[in-house]
Amino acid sequence: MDDPDDWLRAYYADQPLITQFDDGEGTGAGYSSSSASMPTTVAMMLEALDPVPGARVLEIGTGTGYNAALPAARTGPGRVVSVEVDPSVADQAQTSLKTAGHLVSVITGDGTHGHPPRRAV
Repeated sequence: MDDPDDWLRAYYADQPLITQFDDGEGTGAGYSSSSASMPTTVAMMLEALDPVPGARVLEIGTGTGYNAALPAARTGPGRVVSVEVDPSVADQAQTSLKTAGHLVSVITGDGTHGHPPRRAV
């Protein structure tokens, strides 16, 4: 989708939004390999997290970066670390977050290992 209005319609449909197929390789296999959670799910996760100013947050699975931007807006700059296994997804998310003005550390790695150098509390 290139049209911003198409993106807005897809987002407000309150459905998960597939953002990458086939690990970005274009193989035509047709499996979804990255997505943005539906907005109501994002809202429920953020409500459960209840981020407060100054808290540190570790997010696993950066995707588009949207889920990382929300707690970053509450906790403050440099307080959110997000780990993404796919290097191209991580790079795109880091660019999007920076463009939007959110200082989030996006780490390419296996989220099951967390990120020990900057552990979240």
